[in-house]
Amino acid sequence: VQNGETGLLVLIDFPDFNLRLAGVAREAGVPVLYYISPQVWAWRSGRTKMIAGIVDRMAVIFPFEVPLYREAGLEAEFVGHPLMDTLGMPGDLPLSLAKNGWRGDPLIALLPGSRHKEVKFLLPEMIRAAQIISGKKSGAEFLLALAPSIHPEEVKDLLPPQDTRIQVVEGRTYEVLRAADLALVASGTATLETAILGKPMVIVYRVSPLSYWVARAMVKVKWIGLVNIVADRALVPELIQAKAKGEQIALEALRILEDGSYREEMVRGLAGVRERLGSPGAADRVARMALEMIIEK
Repeated sequence: VQNGETGLLVLIDFPDFNLRLAGVAREAGVPVLYYISPQVWAWRSGRTKMIAGIVDRMAVIFPFEVPLYREAGLEAEFVGHPLMDTLGMPGDLPLSLAKNGWRGDPLIALLPGSRHKEVKFLLPEMIRAAQIISGKKSGAEFLLALAPSIHPEEVKDLLPPQDTRIQVVEGRTYEVLRAADLALVASGTATLETAILGKPMVIVYRVSPLSYWVARAMVKVKWIGLVNIVADRALVPELIQAKAKGEQIALEALRILEDGSYREEMVRGLAGVRERLGSPGAADRVARMALEMIIEK
C-alpha cells in the first residue's frame, strides 16, 4: 500500500491464519477478497457474522455457501469448484486401460486417504472388503491409489496374498478412477473427484473414538461425505466408524456392482453433483472479482 492507494488483499483458504490477516487488513483500510470459504456450513456457523465484519467479498466453491454469507450481510459469489479445471475434461479411458493393463472385471479403486492415520484405520478394512468381493467376483482386480504423502512401504505389510489381486499405484489417482468401475473412498475431497468422474462409490470414515465424539459434537451437517452434502441427499452409502468394516464395505460394493438400477440411479445423481459444482474457470472468475474490486476503489 503506497501513495495513498488502498490496494487489495486476496486470501485463499487456510482460515486459521487468513482470518487474522483479514482483520489486520480491515484495520488498515485494505479491502479483502476471500477465495475458498472456511467451512462454516459444517461447523462454527456463528462465524459468518464475524467473517462478514472483516471480509468485503467472498468467492465460494459450493453453491449452498452463497445464502449463508448473504444472510450475514457479506457479498458472496459462487465461482465453481477448482476441481472442475483439473477433472472437467473426459480422459482417454481405452488408452489408459491399454497402457496400464488394468482389465479387472470388475476393476475397483481403493482410496484410503492421504493422512497416515486414515490409512492405518481404513486400509485394512478396504483390503478385507477386497478379499470378500474376490470370493464373489473371481475376475475382480483392485487398484490401491496411494496419495503422494503415503510411501508404499507403509502399506506393504497390509497387502493380502496373491489370491486377491491388488496393484499399488503411485501418483496416478485420476487415471485409476477413470479406469475403475467402482471406488472405495475415504471421506474427503477424493469423494468429489470420484463424483466428477462419474464413478459409483462407497464412502468410508473411521477415526479414534475420541476424535469421532469430538467431531460429532461440533459438526452440523447431515452427511459426512462431500458428495452427499453437495447432492443434499444420501446419494452414495456412507460407512462410519463401527460400520466401516470390511464385511459391510463389501456388501455395499456388491450391491452397486450387481443391482443395475441402483447403480444407474447413483451415476445419474453423480452427474447432478458435477453440474452443481459449476464449470471450469473458477480462478478466472475470482480474478474478475478482484479486478472489479480494484476498479471500484
